[in-house]
Amino acid sequence: MNLVLSADPIIAACKDARVIIVDCETSSLYPWRDGKILAGVGVKPLGGECFYLPFRHKNGGKQAAFKELVKLGEALRGRELVFHNPKFDLAVLWQDGLRLIDEDITDTVVLVRLVSEDEPSYELKRLAKKYLDPDAGISQKALRALIKKMGWYEIDESGDVVLHYDMVPAEVIASPYVEDDLRYTEGLYLKSTPFIKQRGLEELLVMEKQLTKRLFHIE
Repeated sequence: MNLVLSADPIIAACKDARVIIVDCETSSLYPWRDGKILAGVGVKPLGGECFYLPFRHKNGGKQAAFKELVKLGEALRGRELVFHNPKFDLAVLWQDGLRLIDEDITDTVVLVRLVSEDEPSYELKRLAKKYLDPDAGISQKALRALIKKMGWYEIDESGDVVLHYDMVPAEVIASPYVEDDLRYTEGLYLKSTPFIKQRGLEELLVMEKQLTKRLFHIE
């Protein structure tokens, strides 16, 4: 994992990449309600290194200037961008002026659902543990334990615990947590894509991608 304050090394690493994995860390789960909740962006060119560009982490070291998000956005355009549940990440980035909805967006939730429609849950760590890594979820449990220990959470009106990932120092959340999210998303993409082709589901996937964008605009 490379923790960077400039988009330049990410741009250089993604120069020849056709497919790029993207994951956002946030201070909330409700971008349309809470607005600018972006804490940082994880990026991984397919088969390449992981990068984390922090913007709003309240503890720890320096943060990147938001002009770096603009630079990163220009480098992402024209590629296939892979997310796990992209409607969330795209909404988060939208709030800070980076609009990627018109790009070629692939959702690994959709990919896995097309090839394994009987999953009880399409949560990233559960799928990763089943198909990629028996230890998937360990970094998430450790991070959540740290957040609760440090008091970086609140209880909302419904009585639910809301964890503030933006309170975690960027160097702590970057590895292994963000790195795992990027690797697992990449792994699900690589594992599912051959089955899409084998089963002749390409046209259905195109329709699903269009639906993802329409649902985004509805939300």
